[in-house]
Amino acid sequence: MDVRTVDARFDGIPGFTLGGWLAGQVASVLGDGAEVRLLRPFRSGSALTVERTGDGARALGEGEVVAEGRPWSGAVDAPRAPSLEEAVRASDGYSGLREHPFPSCYCCGPRRAEGDGLRIFPGPLPEGILAAPWTPRPAHCDAEGRATVETLWGASDCPALWALMHAEPAGTGRCVVTGTLRLRRLAPVVGGEPQVIAAWKIGESGRRLEAAVAFFGADGSLRAVGTQVAVLAPKGVPLRWR
Repeated sequence: MDVRTVDARFDGIPGFTLGGWLAGQVASVLGDGAEVRLLRPFRSGSALTVERTGDGARALGEGEVVAEGRPWSGAVDAPRAPSLEEAVRASDGYSGLREHPFPSCYCCGPRRAEGDGLRIFPGPLPEGILAAPWTPRPAHCDAEGRATVETLWGASDCPALWALMHAEPAGTGRCVVTGTLRLRRLAPVVGGEPQVIAAWKIGESGRRLEAAVAFFGADGSLRAVGTQVAVLAPKGVPLRWR
C-alpha cells in the first residue's frame, strides 16, 4: 500500500487530477503494460492510496475506489511514424490554441508555461491522424533519465481525446468522459530526446468511442502504444473543437 498526495499541478479539469495522470498512478505498480478503468473524478490535493489487489491494483481517494487496473499486453495497429518535422507543422494547427475547454490542462493546456505542463499540442495530418512533438524534461523522468510511467500515461490522455474531437461530425454537441485507458511501453522514452505522439479514432459502438495513441522516437521506432475508451455523458469534454 502506498499513500500519495497528487498536487494540483497535475490537474486536467481545474480542481481534478488529469485522468491519464491518475491512471498512471495505478499503472506504476503494474509494470510496462496496464489497463486502467477510471471510476470517478479525483480531487487534487487529496490523499491517494494505491494498493495491489491480486494480479491488479486500485487507487482510493477519500475512502472510495477512484480507479482500478490490471496488466495489459495488447497490441495497436499503428500508422506510419510521422516525422518530427511533420509533427511540428501539425502542432501549429492545434485547435486548442484557438479555443480550449480547459486551457490550464497539465497535458495539453496552452496556458501552461514551459517546464510546467507537458504542452502536448496535437494537430491534424492529411491522412486523418493527429500528431505532436514532445520532448520529456528532466522533471518528467526517473533517476535513470527515462520518462516516468505517470508521465507517459498523462501524455497519452489528451491526444486521444483530441483525435475524437477532430473525427466528430460538426454540430452534434456530444460530450464524453474518459472511461478506460490502456498503455504499453515497448522501449524507454528517454528525457531530452524528441518524441512524436500520434493519435487517431479507431471506433464507436453505442455510447463508447475509442481512440488509439502511439509514441515514436525521432528515428521512427515505436516506443509505446495504447488506447482510450471515452463514454458519452451529459457532462464532460464537448466534442466540438475543430
